[in-house]
Amino acid sequence: AIHGNRYSAQKVIGEGAYGVVCVATDNVTGERVAVKRIRQVLSSYGLASRALREIKFLRMLSMHENIISMKDLLVPMHRDSFLDIFVVQELMPSDLTRLLRSKTQLNAQHNKY
Repeated sequence: AIHGNRYSAQKVIGEGAYGVVCVATDNVTGERVAVKRIRQVLSSYGLASRALREIKFLRMLSMHENIISMKDLLVPMHRDSFLDIFVVQELMPSDLTRLLRSKTQLNAQHNKY
């Protein structure tokens, strides 16, 4: 369980340079979400500033129809245990890298995502 019992992780769907993304269920709303775990977020200045920049942009652009929304941000309760953060976002059917590498012709239907 992530953040007490609020989110239940189901499976890993991706790994990036500084995090892992999994599908989870919001046990309050029943909605399926993506949860990105950013490991050791304060281990270096570069990683901390990159994570902060991502969070700031997600918050600033949250109302834009073509930007994925951040639903929640989970951080440790105690400063001594502040290692990882979890960014909860809406779950998308694919990621941009996979879409761009595919042979799929983009059309108006893809524009909604």
